[in-house]
Amino acid sequence: MGNGAFQGRQVKELEAAIKEIVNADARLGLQYRAVQQIPGIKKVGAMTMSAELGELQHYGRNQLVARVGIFPKCFESGRSVRRKPRMAKGGGARLRRVLYMGATSILRSKGPLRDFAECHRARGLSDMAVIGILMRKLLLVARAVMKNNGVYDESKILR
Repeated sequence: MGNGAFQGRQVKELEAAIKEIVNADARLGLQYRAVQQIPGIKKVGAMTMSAELGELQHYGRNQLVARVGIFPKCFESGRSVRRKPRMAKGGGARLRRVLYMGATSILRSKGPLRDFAECHRARGLSDMAVIGILMRKLLLVARAVMKNNGVYDESKILR
């Protein structure tokens, strides 16, 4: 058995163990199933979100964004030094990767989240800034779904 096959088996075993733990807790199991209704969040994203953050409804909006590290960080020094804002990148890198992949998939699909992104793009924001905004939106929509007892309402996304 090669190294790749062994690692693949280990990954599958770990994923199964994480899924078992998440499903053992009723609230986390509900969260795992509920956030998969959101376009851009599938099994891996829902599992990562549930495993790394726990119950989303216990976080405030700003707490959640800070915990994941998806907020713009500005650098200014005096009057002359002003760099472009960048993503803060504190918190969980795995969850940021999952949200990034979800945001890029939204840009290739149709729906209210894509319309939301196009509104920001029309305002002149760069592609990476739009992706960052979508990552934050995905996270906050997932929190809103859990605040709403697992019900996803697409009509409320653009509010």
